Amino acid sequence: MATVIKSIGSGKDYSTIAAWIVSLSDGTYSSGDDVIGELYDSSYDETFNIGDAPFSTGGLDSLTLRANSANKHDGTPDSGVKIVYSGSVPDSSAPYAVTYDSSTYGEYKVKIEDIEFTDFNHSSNVHAYGFFLSEKTTIMSRCLIDNFTSSATSTKIFRIFRHGKPRIQNCMVFNCGKTYGAGGVSANVQAFNLDNSTDGKVYNSTVYNIFDSSTNTVWGAFYGEYINTIIADAGICFRVVNGSNNSNNISTDASAPGPSSKHNRPATWLFVSTTQGSEDLHLKNNSIAALKAGTDLGTTYDIQYDIDGLDRDATGGLWDIGADQCQSCRQSSFQANKRLSLGFSVNQAVSSFNLSDF
Repeated sequence: MATVIKSIGSGKDYSTIAAWIVSLSDGTYSSGDDVIGELYDSSYDETFNIGDAPFSTGGLDSLTLRANSANKHDGTPDSGVKIVYSGSVPDSSAPYAVTYDSSTYGEYKVKIEDIEFTDFNHSSNVHAYGFFLSEKTTIMSRCLIDNFTSSATSTKIFRIFRHGKPRIQNCMVFNCGKTYGAGGVSANVQAFNLDNSTDGKVYNSTVYNIFDSSTNTVWGAFYGEYINTIIADAGICFRVVNGSNNSNNISTDASAPGPSSKHNRPATWLFVSTTQGSEDLHLKNNSIAALKAGTDLGTTYDIQYDIDGLDRDATGGLWDIGADQCQSCRQSSFQANKRLSLGFSVNQAVSSFNLSDF
């Protein structure tokens, strides 16, 4: 049993992701190996479905698909390795899927890290999804998912994450939706449509601009458990959530669930840039609603590392809400708070002024 790292790209161990996936069950590795595939090219036009074979035939203990350390994104589009699928998918399917049987081979055996998934433009007139990550199979960390669109008619559903129980952490999902012009309420657009339980988890993630060009219903979150997550400009940001652990969320409407959550915070108050084509969803220096307002989720599955790979615990132990832990905000936030307090009497500052209201 060993950790085996293979390179994927032009002139590397495997030229494509598909070839690497085939190798996971063809006898290349030993039973019990943890296999890591590292992406080196700037862009890959591929789809994938990781099923039982790496575990049933290959005997692997786990597998990880990630950007190599020199080609990780910096939390903004087009800054690192990206996967761009230019095709369409069959009805009720997704270009990116993990479907192995976790009840047989174990939970969370697949990790997807530090990759941008972008520009999936679905044009076939069928229900479509971006990801199908089934029963507790997958941990997705520090990924960008942006510019997923569908031009299917108003009767067709478009969901970025389809029914499943993944663990999504420190990811950003933005600029996704339907572009077809006709109206209809039956075909909704959703960023997260997870299993109707607490087993689908979205932690310390950021969602922005989930849209429909007409009158279809738009929801940011539908089912699942959400902690330390921002959903902004996504129709009904949090439509339905599960369980009692939801907390420390932010929405641009009044739907953020759980204690210590905040409502009606405009995206322009939160993010460095919401300008179309140059979005930067890192936190602004004066994003008081998000700064130091999260709850510490520990170190399980390396959740402490933010969208840029920064250890949240190394910035003073107080977590921010969203995918970004804003290290540069620490000093400016302190100075802003000090200036604000100087503008009020001691009694006002203590009894009637609460920075968490911002």
